Parts: sequence; structure tokens; C-alpha cells
Amino acid sequence: MIDINRAKVAIQAKNTYQATMGYENQSRCTDTIATRPEESLMTFMNEMLNLPKMESVNFNLEEIVLNKRHLSILVVDDSPDNRILIQAFLSKSTHTLTLVNNGQEALDIFFVRSFDLVLMDLEMPIMDGFTAINRIRAWEAAQKSPPVPIIALTAHDFQEVRDRINQAGCDMHLAKPIRKGALLDLIENFAESPCYRKSYH
Repeated sequence: MIDINRAKVAIQAKNTYQATMGYENQSRCTDTIATRPEESLMTFMNEMLNLPKMESVNFNLEEIVLNKRHLSILVVDDSPDNRILIQAFLSKSTHTLTLVNNGQEALDIFFVRSFDLVLMDLEMPIMDGFTAINRIRAWEAAQKSPPVPIIALTAHDFQEVRDRINQAGCDMHLAKPIRKGALLDLIENFAESPCYRKSYH
């Protein structure tokens, strides 16, 4: 597993190098990073920070994201393809995924288990996402429990839909089709913020 602190130092070293060099050297620097990122970043760290030479590491930003705080994530989506896609995107992570088909199934399991994050589709049979979110927030208020972050999954990224998402008590939304980079960025934000909670009551 990569050392996150060493990776961050490497990034800082690269930025310092680029900030202190001319345009021509910045271009050469960028080309070098694109072709041999691990070696170039470690070289910048050694030269700019005057650190002893260290072995190159597998500088994998995805690995840094996926190996932060372990999250228990409830995924609510009636599409098997979307559930499989999310599973594939997080297949290298240590996060625990619980997958259900609709809002009613989400409520049934949410009320008896603890989750750190919920990914909630909005348009589903039996019970839609808006109804499920409203009932989750009402239950949390009744229990005087900190709200669990809820991320709405929607294919309709219009202002009217965004307003409904905010009014329902979601923390943010993720547009469909779901992109791997966007999902990993989202997971990173919550994995870095163990105390993150937004009050709705």
C-alpha cells in the first residue's frame, strides 16, 4: 500500500519545482511526468526538498483514494447495470457495499444497520428516491441521530431537479451516467471527513 504522506510530499515538491522554473522547463517537466511519473516525482522531491534518495513508489492516485477511511455504503438503484458498475468502480477498495433495488428496501435495511454514506437513485418502482430520502431524514430527526450523507443519483441534471434534491435533504448529487472519476472523488471527500454531518433538523 502506498504511503499517503510521502505521496503528498511528492506532489508538493512537483508544484514547487514548476512554480520556480521558466515556461520552457515547465513544459519539459510536464512531458517527463507524463512519460515517467513515478521517477520524475521522486526526483523532484529529492532535489527540491534536499531529501535523501528514496526508492520509487507506485504513484497511484486511485489507490490513495480507495485506501482511506473504510466506509459502509448503501447503494440504492433499480438498475442492475448501475449496481454492477458501481461495484466495479470500487472493486479495489476496502469499502463495504450493500446493494438494494428500491426505496422500500433501502428503508428496511437503513433502519436496522449503520451506514456512512448512501447513494440513492431517484426514479425507482415501489418507492422512489425522494420518498425514501424524506423518510430517512424524518426517522433520523425522531431518533436524534446525525444525518447520514446521502448522494442522489439522477439522469436529469436540471435546476428543478437539483432544487428538489436539496429540499429532500441530500448532501449533493451525482449525474448519470456515472463516471468513475466523479465517483472516486466523491468517495474521497467523505472518506477524508469522518466527522462530516449536515444538519437537517
